[in-house]
Amino acid sequence: MSSSKIKIAIMSDVIDRRPERAVYGRRLVENLLKHPELDIYLIHYKKMPDDPLYDRVHEILIPLMPLPWASHFFSFIWFCLTTKEKFDIVHWLVNRPYPFFWWIPTKKTVVTVHGGTGERAPHIFTIPNLFFNFFLRHFNHHMDAAIAVSEYGNKEAIYDYHILPEKVFTIYNGIDPIYRQLSENVVRQTLKKYNVNFEKYFLYLGGLQTHKNVKRLVEAYILLRDSRSIKEKLIIIGRTSYGAKEVHGTALNSKYSSDILFINYVSLEDSPAFYCGATALVFPSLNEGFGLPVVEAMSCGIPVITSDSTSLPEVSGGAAILINPYKVEEIMNAMRKIVENENLRKEMVVKGIIRAKIFTWEKHVEETLILYKKILNTDQS
Repeated sequence: MSSSKIKIAIMSDVIDRRPERAVYGRRLVENLLKHPELDIYLIHYKKMPDDPLYDRVHEILIPLMPLPWASHFFSFIWFCLTTKEKFDIVHWLVNRPYPFFWWIPTKKTVVTVHGGTGERAPHIFTIPNLFFNFFLRHFNHHMDAAIAVSEYGNKEAIYDYHILPEKVFTIYNGIDPIYRQLSENVVRQTLKKYNVNFEKYFLYLGGLQTHKNVKRLVEAYILLRDSRSIKEKLIIIGRTSYGAKEVHGTALNSKYSSDILFINYVSLEDSPAFYCGATALVFPSLNEGFGLPVVEAMSCGIPVITSDSTSLPEVSGGAAILINPYKVEEIMNAMRKIVENENLRKEMVVKGIIRAKIFTWEKHVEETLILYKKILNTDQS
């Protein structure tokens, strides 16, 4: 490999389309920019005038064809066939590279798959998921490396996508530095913006899809309230999606419906305050490639209850109460322990803070850079 800069192109359209969900891509780029041996290009479709990230990189805009459907795909193909740029590595941030992604002029291609297809999670499929899962399963031989964000996700990627094991690399996610312990005053003022005026609550933060298992969380909360008198309410933060109707129905039909608060959206900047104010995070998901809320909550200094399956025991690393996510009574008993046992809460907070420290974006990017250089050096060996 020559001493000239490594030319890295990152497909950044996902950062534009879902800025509140694009922390992975944004932090990856920000930390790659700290390495002077890299030349960073961001490839996308739409000019983002208010995004300073693009001022720090080489920006490539793909002209969007005005087609009735698949305009992004055909515009991408046209770009691949006409661009004069040549890259050392093209990195796709999610497991949805377009068909014919290998036409882009690059020496190597990296895809962050996060985990597998989620085939073992109930009702996780949509038509786009089916299409991209099929495509990646049958054309992953054009990839040079896949990044999974946990060892469980690594195994999923091999099993679900049939990617060769030697091409899959585990690089843990980092925790955004905004997730830290905050003062009571900051927490109180932030929650007030969302009309939250109570002091004690259990928290769930994530999607409301069926595989997130929020319905059983609501049932566990109802069971807990039936079994003893507690001050804790339940706050559920997550956008409405498939599976949400059952969750809302379970809450509304209970006698504690006024104590179960649904918040559709909380900004990235405000989410640490919701963690910090909570008695505990309850995250009983049925399938996760990583499970960021678990370590975000730990970093904010609160206890965590999560599932004993998929990536969650690995990521929580002995610092959470693990439950069988299919058993409502187990979820309820864990919540009751948190309420009743002050010493347990304190112990879990200490363990969680220590555990969360291993997940940094600096470490993630350092390992990603090692991977970039490794796959480029395979041409030299």
